[in-house]
Amino acid sequence: MILTLIYSLPILASICLVQSTLNPSPVPKFDENFISQPYFVDKTLLLRELFKNDGPDYNYISYPSKFGKTVTLQMIKTFAQIEVSKRRDHLNWTETKAYQLFKDLKIARHKDVFENHMARYAVIHFDLRLDLEDPLPTTKSSKL
Repeated sequence: MILTLIYSLPILASICLVQSTLNPSPVPKFDENFISQPYFVDKTLLLRELFKNDGPDYNYISYPSKFGKTVTLQMIKTFAQIEVSKRRDHLNWTETKAYQLFKDLKIARHKDVFENHMARYAVIHFDLRLDLEDPLPTTKSSKL
């Protein structure tokens, strides 16, 4: 199950809760390699629904297993998060990697969302998945 809470302003918070399995699949990144795949389906219009001014204060996204919840969260995060330069300066939204990634997707046709929400939010992402390959370190007592 993935639970996503997205608060309108000024911070987007997403919480990712995934049931662990014996062989967890790797988390896909929403990047140029992902969108250039032949089976990519452009679901960026979901962003328009999320950023409606008359929408709820939070959204709950729940789908069955393997329906793209994690990729959807990655898409929201990539679209909304503030990007900074190496000198820690806030980049103009047209200078961001997200702009280059989303400019040819369906959301770009909706200028109100594209220009007013891209790269404008501090995004807090909690990933609570358990990695069975790398368990938590155990503490060892030492004698002084």
